[in-house]
Amino acid sequence: MLIFSETPPSRGTHSRGRIQQLPSVNSDKTESVSPYEACLEVIGMLRSLNLDILSSHYACTIRAACHEARWEEASKVFLNQINGDDGGDASDDMITGGFSPINPTLGWDQPLEIGLYAVARNAWYKSILAEQQQQVGHIDSPSKQVFDAAMKMCMISPSEQDSYVLAAGSALGRAGLWSECLDLATEPTSISTYGPSITAAAMLACIESARYTEAIDAFDYFMSGNQSVASEWQWSGGNITAVEPICRDLALTAMGNVSRGGYSEEARSMFDVIMEEGSPLSCDGLLGLMHSLENDGNWKEAVQLLDRFMTSNFNTKGTKWRIVPNVVQLQKDGTNDDGLASDAEVKHVLEGMLASVMRVCNNEGHFGLAAVLCTVANNSCNDSSGYVDGTNDGDAVLGILASTLQSDPVFKAYTHSLYGLGCKRVADQLINDRREDADFDRIVSIPKRMRQNLPQAESWFGAAKSIDCLLEAKKAIQIEPGDLCPESSFLFERGLSRAMEYCNDSNQPSAALYLFHHAARTLLTKKDQHLADRFKSFLGMGNQANQNFREEIFTSDDALDFSGIELTDSILAAIINAYIKMGRADQALSTYNNAISQLESHHLMRQSSDSILEVLLEIDADKCINSLDNRSSTPTTFITIAKHLADNGVWHEIGELYNHARRAGCVSEELGFIAMQALNESELAQGKIVVFRKIAEDVANTIGMDKDEWVTSRYWEIKRNVGYHYAR
Repeated sequence: MLIFSETPPSRGTHSRGRIQQLPSVNSDKTESVSPYEACLEVIGMLRSLNLDILSSHYACTIRAACHEARWEEASKVFLNQINGDDGGDASDDMITGGFSPINPTLGWDQPLEIGLYAVARNAWYKSILAEQQQQVGHIDSPSKQVFDAAMKMCMISPSEQDSYVLAAGSALGRAGLWSECLDLATEPTSISTYGPSITAAAMLACIESARYTEAIDAFDYFMSGNQSVASEWQWSGGNITAVEPICRDLALTAMGNVSRGGYSEEARSMFDVIMEEGSPLSCDGLLGLMHSLENDGNWKEAVQLLDRFMTSNFNTKGTKWRIVPNVVQLQKDGTNDDGLASDAEVKHVLEGMLASVMRVCNNEGHFGLAAVLCTVANNSCNDSSGYVDGTNDGDAVLGILASTLQSDPVFKAYTHSLYGLGCKRVADQLINDRREDADFDRIVSIPKRMRQNLPQAESWFGAAKSIDCLLEAKKAIQIEPGDLCPESSFLFERGLSRAMEYCNDSNQPSAALYLFHHAARTLLTKKDQHLADRFKSFLGMGNQANQNFREEIFTSDDALDFSGIELTDSILAAIINAYIKMGRADQALSTYNNAISQLESHHLMRQSSDSILEVLLEIDADKCINSLDNRSSTPTTFITIAKHLADNGVWHEIGELYNHARRAGCVSEELGFIAMQALNESELAQGKIVVFRKIAEDVANTIGMDKDEWVTSRYWEIKRNVGYHYAR
């Protein structure tokens, strides 16, 4: 019967319910038996053999009848199950005995919705015929007939009223009767007649008909308390409190499906209220929230929502989010663990959220962040991150992620990220390994002109390896009991700073900042309170459980607090570089000043000082140069200042800067070339060649070469800076 129910009728079968009959291919041939009639024959055989006829058998019969547009027969089969008197003789195969409980499970493949859909289509078909024939007399609207059928089922199973009413709304939506359902729900007497769930049913009808804006408008209308008759239902502040959780959840679903966006702020506010109440949230509602952020291009809060979801549901043994499979579970009092979504369902939600946040990150140019999120998500729900190291020719190749890439949307977003990072070879290989004869244009939306191998791809390969090692170290730290020893802490921080710098070198600073946030949180779980306070200060965060998902990862001004800690120079430098690359020099300077102000001496923070130097030079170059401290200066310090002076044509100060570098022991080849260029641009009338030779000697001694040998090996570079005359 299941096969019959999924088999479309052939062109030669008899379909009495169609408005227009399909002609037989060959009128001379005997008319074949339709799938619906075949189902009736099977039911007749079961009855003759005195075997039980289950509700699933009737559901298959109804579905087969719907395929043939035999709405009246399909409706009759369903209604006969819930009517006390099915009004037929004993030989009728559609006799069911009546008063049969219907499984309240929602879903298009369930008996409840397909049966109510048949009732809706039959009522609509008869109303059209009555209108065409200009029949006189009152005929109930299709919506009323469907909801009346739902209320009849409530007589058999009163506790499932919400499910039956919601199924009625879903069936009307699938039948395209969302407007009629909405009209009925807004009538003053409807809430008293059908219960407050009719408000959610009307929203569900709009959603099933892809009328998402209308569903949101309906939510605003119902929650404003415009229903005038609801004497037997509880009201509070004009809100229908009994059904508000379902309506709120459906509103999140609808907001996420409005492709033009504009609802992320409202959706975030709803989510914050749900979290504050400790209320459950459906899988579709959570995905709707994420999609609303995606549609508005709000990549920062999308990343924070995903991060909090992974932390709460995969990385801790504490309280998890209360996620339910569908909206009906929201109405059940005191939803216990049995009513919550299974691990497989939660993982499916993770894949949907991950795909969404990766898409919005890709669209905003944060390809590295999207790839990092994919790796972290895979690492959270699997034993291994899945990256594979290397080939014989020395190229670092990213391997296929073990689990998350099994989802097509995640796979497409991940390959899009790789193309955006300039890793064309790896992306092409992943697609070829995944599918034979792969259609690249169908799988990946990125234009062909952007699918190329770029120089920064090598930096990203290094980042991928470092991230893989970092995540494995993170797991080892979490497993190990007791405090984290200083040596292990140092190694972990060094690995973190290396991964962050690789991300910065790949022009993916947002990925570096997320890595810092994600990896540093690992150390908060250790018993070493000083270490925990140290990284809490880095993150500017308090109790993780009490934060809403707007907790800043990509922090705003003055969000980082380094009071009372000894900073790691390499990590602070990586943070500063990330902010600078993101065009947030003010945040980089604020972070640096906040960190340095807590130290007795900043001379050990050489990397951080060099990183912030470009920002300081733009603010006040003279003050920056005059305040140079040899204890914290490095060759990079003088190179950065020299480049700034050269870019601004302040050649006369470069000579003094070069002499300062000599006294500090910070002469470098690059600084020497800049000094030669400055000397060439100066107005010195005599003795230039002597100074050029002295600079060449200083640089040659620095790298352990003879002066003449160095001049010969660097001839073309020298010529480019000083010209042919002096180079010769």
